[in-house]
Amino acid sequence: MNMRPSGKATPISTKSTPSASSTSRPQASGAKSALPTAVNAKTYRKAKFILKKIAQNQEEGILNVRDTDDRKKYEAIVAAFDSSKAAKSRVEAGKTNKRNRSRDDTSNAPKRSKDASGVSQPVAQGPLKYSDIVKDHLSVALIDESSNCGKPVLEKWPEIEVRLSGLAMESTLANPEGPIPRFDSEEVIRGHRVIRCEDEFSKEFLRRSITEISDAWLGLKLKLIPAKDIPTRPRARIWLPNMRMDRAKLLQYIAIMNPRVPMTNWSVLKFEDVKAVSQPVLFLITEESAKVLEELGCRIHFGVRHAKVKIFRGREPDDDNEGEEPPPE
Repeated sequence: MNMRPSGKATPISTKSTPSASSTSRPQASGAKSALPTAVNAKTYRKAKFILKKIAQNQEEGILNVRDTDDRKKYEAIVAAFDSSKAAKSRVEAGKTNKRNRSRDDTSNAPKRSKDASGVSQPVAQGPLKYSDIVKDHLSVALIDESSNCGKPVLEKWPEIEVRLSGLAMESTLANPEGPIPRFDSEEVIRGHRVIRCEDEFSKEFLRRSITEISDAWLGLKLKLIPAKDIPTRPRARIWLPNMRMDRAKLLQYIAIMNPRVPMTNWSVLKFEDVKAVSQPVLFLITEESAKVLEELGCRIHFGVRHAKVKIFRGREPDDDNEGEEPPPE
């Protein structure tokens, strides 16, 4: 190809003349080259460049017998690239519209209850992360005020739930047209029963109900605190043999095997995913027992192994490689 044309018109000839097809593009073999199934950006830029030079040569009268075939070939490449780009843009636009529709679609949203004045009330959502629960002002924790501990509440929870459900039923049946208290009490955070209230009315109803039954159990005094004020207690991950274990029997066995470790207020938080030959178990422990475990080198006797213990203070252990295998000796 003439990169610097002479500017003089040259009659059409079958001889080879400097043109867009001489050095800047591949030599044609007579048969039309097959187009690539996918045109990349480099091929596209080359095709655009050659087409531009062919157009310049035509304007200056510098023509070549290959220009016609080459023009068709490279115009097809450009068209294929533009078509592919347009199709990709349409697909991306479709995905964006689908995401927007999914976000805006409320057809499957749960119906909201209404208070006596007809105002819609919020509906309790699905399970929340711990960080979300502690930020939710409608989430409260039930504790034993005398011990500032959640374990006695968990032990008595079936009875407590029956009393609270009875009060909620009595209130609703007495005033079916008025506000209705609704709750979700499935969450247990750091050994404390957490109750998520649907609205402010439900939260106030729960507060009054707990005050009414706070002294109903000997040695137990119920109290509500904001979920964000749940006492921070140490947790411990212990790598045990991969075997079926009942929680109560597990705690009892560990206590018998390790008499130096105070385990009065221990509870099992979670059986984590099995890793290799170990079953990581997450426990809620006390600062007193954490210190003893550290004195023992963070190991306890269990079965025929000296089980590795990892203690967590002030943060959630799930953020620290949940269930990782203990480091090798």
